Amino acid sequence: MRNRKNLQEEIQMMIETTKNTSMQSIIETTKAMRDRKERIDVLKKTEVPVLFIVGKDDGPVPLEKSLEQCYLPKHSVVHFFSECGHMGMFEKREETLKAVEKYLELCF
Repeated sequence: MRNRKNLQEEIQMMIETTKNTSMQSIIETTKAMRDRKERIDVLKKTEVPVLFIVGKDDGPVPLEKSLEQCYLPKHSVVHFFSECGHMGMFEKREETLKAVEKYLELCF
């Protein structure tokens, strides 16, 4: 909510994209997100580093839930962004790009 004023262009782009998406696709995507299986075991068993980009103001995934998951993999790379919600790739574009670049350097 805090970043809405600053992200009007991105929000408008998403609205326009959604206008070109069928209602059935939106319904099925929403159902898939709602009904997806728990994959915590994947985080616990993975042998590769896992990147977490966490918005401290994320509504759909509260900070406490992200913190719990950050400890599950053997190797986590964690970035916390202040004044950021669920869409860090828009809200903190440059910081997200840097985090992904550093993660890729670690992995490759």
